[in-house]
Amino acid sequence: MRETIELPEMMDDTVEVQCNQFSEKGWTVSTVNAPLEKEFTVYVNELEFATICCTPTKLNYLIFGLLCSEGLITCTADVTMMRLRNNDSDVDVKLNKKELDMPTKSRSYDHINNILVSVMEQSIETDVSIAPEQVLTLMRRFHEKVDLKRFGGGVHAAALADKNDLIFVAEDIGRHNTLDKILGECILADLSPKDKLLLCTGRISMEMLRKIYKMQIPVVICQHFLTGNSAILAHKLGITLVGRVREHSLSVYSRPERIVSSIN
Repeated sequence: MRETIELPEMMDDTVEVQCNQFSEKGWTVSTVNAPLEKEFTVYVNELEFATICCTPTKLNYLIFGLLCSEGLITCTADVTMMRLRNNDSDVDVKLNKKELDMPTKSRSYDHINNILVSVMEQSIETDVSIAPEQVLTLMRRFHEKVDLKRFGGGVHAAALADKNDLIFVAEDIGRHNTLDKILGECILADLSPKDKLLLCTGRISMEMLRKIYKMQIPVVICQHFLTGNSAILAHKLGITLVGRVREHSLSVYSRPERIVSSIN
């Protein structure tokens, strides 16, 4: 018999803190909203799996996405029960699988690089393309949708989209958590992220590329610069990286052929 797999939403995701601000006018004291950070230890079939710090919203999506990105599940049917316990500090998950190949809790630079290099020959192939004007429009809609000011600018955001509009949006103190929330929402909505677009506020790291490749997303759009390693690996993995997106400009760092007017 299948037990509940719904985790309750936390009541608060921000906390008021006193802030002493200095400017050319001198010191002022004000109250600002800061993002709430909560730590959860995740247990899978009674085994300790991971400890995560996150913004406690869309927790259900976060856990599903995390389990999927680490290869423990592929669909909701793999999960028989999910609940909070120990004063809401632990997430207890039961899977259908009896034998689990639990991933390591930490990844070194070399370990992540080896994972990505091992799939180079299977780079993402897609017919997806998008015009620069569509990229700029999507980024504007993304900024209109996310409410980063409510968190005092202390969180990251990500969105799954097609060429015409945003599909899912996630916010979290952790960049990686936003991707897991997106993946988890896809799983619960029975929607494949394959051949969709990803928008994000933060820098794209190698670990994020691993998750993006897992989702088979061919185009990633971010507002910031990125590391040279990420650009090189994105090209090898078949991922188009668009960065430094401003009101009227953008830069393409890998696989530019999918941005249909980016190169004349």
